[in-house]
Amino acid sequence: MTGEPILRLDGLVRDYVLPRRSLLRPAPRFRALHGVSLEVRAGESFGIVGESGCGKSTLARAVLALETPSAGTVEFMGEDLFALSASRLRGMRRHMQMVFQDPYGSLDPRHKVGRIVAEPLDMLEAGLGRRERRRRVAESLGRVRLNGSDADKYPHEFSGGQRQRIAIARALITHPRLIVADEPVSALDVSVQAQVLNLMSDLRRDQGLTYLFISHDLSVVRHVTDRVAVMYLGRIVEQGETAQVFAQPRHPYTRALLDAVPRPDPARFRHRHRVQGEAAATPSEPEGTAPAGGCPFAPRCPEATDRCRAEDPALEPRAGGRLAACHFA
Repeated sequence: MTGEPILRLDGLVRDYVLPRRSLLRPAPRFRALHGVSLEVRAGESFGIVGESGCGKSTLARAVLALETPSAGTVEFMGEDLFALSASRLRGMRRHMQMVFQDPYGSLDPRHKVGRIVAEPLDMLEAGLGRRERRRRVAESLGRVRLNGSDADKYPHEFSGGQRQRIAIARALITHPRLIVADEPVSALDVSVQAQVLNLMSDLRRDQGLTYLFISHDLSVVRHVTDRVAVMYLGRIVEQGETAQVFAQPRHPYTRALLDAVPRPDPARFRHRHRVQGEAAATPSEPEGTAPAGGCPFAPRCPEATDRCRAEDPALEPRAGGRLAACHFA
């Protein structure tokens, strides 16, 4: 059951200053996020999809106030995160946690699992006694279907799927309301992926969690999210209910992403939507960038017209409560 919005992004912009190429010219800038706006409702699983370099992870860091946006606001539980004092922001952090992509790199191999899982408590609830701390660690491990005795082991004693469960236990220990999951199963075997995704779905149901689920794997997003936003070059180009977006995509980029998913259907392969080139990752790579004022997807879009190359479409409501940024959606 979903409720009122717990997370609101309004006009989020993030610029990075690149190394200066000439002393006579200003340092170039790369815009990773172009005015991203969205709402995530309490209790829902909201997906962010797109190819590498589209700004998904930058968005995740801004949501968690790990990076300050160049413009725009991030409002969590009714408060603008970047308008809070340092002490107030620290208090808000217990309500939002992150699960990282790599279960091998995100766990310190020098520490036992108990210390790793308790790290958020050490930062946010430093006054806890040793007995209560161990109880909270055992409780959190139990939620991800591990044993309390696992707290005395080291990460190398666990499989990849078990390590990701430990990472989820660490995220759960402060009883957060929002979990940002950045590619949480992409480093795991397919069979293990299913187990971790089912665990996350059960935790959402039992604990009332809200997920911001970031992935490039469309089959995973289809399985675990209620709504989805499709990102391209730092912009949201389509947004709506996951089932509707996957069944009838409005934006040509979304159609191309869905057609790229391997399926044993030769007829579908012949009629799939093809795009040209690759999206540019920096200003020094012009391929995939749009002419000034034009649609960012126009250089790669097989359906682009002169209007697309001259006029940037707004993200506007379409039939069925969908949002799409395309002149011909």
